[in-house]
Amino acid sequence: QEPAQEEKTVAVMYIGTHLTTAVILRGGFLAASRTIPTADENFSRVLVGETIVAGKTVTVTREQADIIKKDIGIPMGEAEPSAYAQVLPSAVITGMLQPLLEGFVSEIERFFKLYQSESGADKIDAISLAGPGTILKNIDAFFESKFRTPTRVVTINEKAFELKLSDK
Repeated sequence: QEPAQEEKTVAVMYIGTHLTTAVILRGGFLAASRTIPTADENFSRVLVGETIVAGKTVTVTREQADIIKKDIGIPMGEAEPSAYAQVLPSAVITGMLQPLLEGFVSEIERFFKLYQSESGADKIDAISLAGPGTILKNIDAFFESKFRTPTRVVTINEKAFELKLSDK
């Protein structure tokens, strides 16, 4: 039986430019949080530079890496046509991203397990992803397959979280 909406345990991952902020909400209240040092900049960094493809050196610039993240992302199943697919096949992109993604998943798994052992919770019911790092195409499908948990990309209104620090 599925828990009532107010009883659900939801992990929210804000994949920022330099860090990921992971929070767990249980019944709508903050239950745990952690900062993970993997974020959008790391995805770009592993794609930028020179790599050998079919005996030829291919150089990927920062701008090209951003396009690859958006248009190809994490290759999952059938590759969609892309201007970069001919130059940088999905198998090469997977090889470039895989070690970083596996480390990222390991950090998140540790966080989930620690939360579960300390709280007695049996599972995370859903995962929501937000932030600049969600430009990485298929990141939601990747998380869903790794954690076997419904995952979606959401938009967070950052202005709603701004603190008023002065009356000026």
